[in-house]
This record gives sequence, C-alpha cells and structure tokens, in this order.
Amino acid sequence: VDYYAAAPARDPRGPEEGTTKVLRGGAWRFSADNCRSGYRYNENPGESDVCFGYDIYGFRCVRRAIEDGAR
Repeated sequence: VDYYAAAPARDPRGPEEGTTKVLRGGAWRFSADNCRSGYRYNENPGESDVCFGYDIYGFRCVRRAIEDGAR
C-alpha cells in the first residue's frame, strides 16, 4: 500500500491502522549509510516511548525563522 500516493501534502496524519510505526532519521550507533535524516525505521506501535526503550533515538527542536525587520 502506497500511503503517500493519496496522503495530503500538508500535515499528513498517517494511516488509521497498521502493524508498525515509522521513526525518521538515523542515530549515532547506526552505520554511515543509515546515519542520515532520510533513514526510516519501523517500530511496534504498542511501544509508547521509544526514547526510553532504546538509547539511539533523539529529537530535534525546530523554530520558525524570523523575517527581516519583524520582531
């Protein structure tokens, strides 16, 4: 099933059901080929917090850029 073929381009919520969930991005323990932002890994949806289950995942903070002259 190609979820992305019919998914909205903006703010997709993901499928209603499935057998795994997707984690994006590599980690410091991964090989050089898999240590990149485009890497995908599947995980059991029953695991509520994979950050405590494994020590290879992290997170990133994102902030919207301020336009020139706006404050």
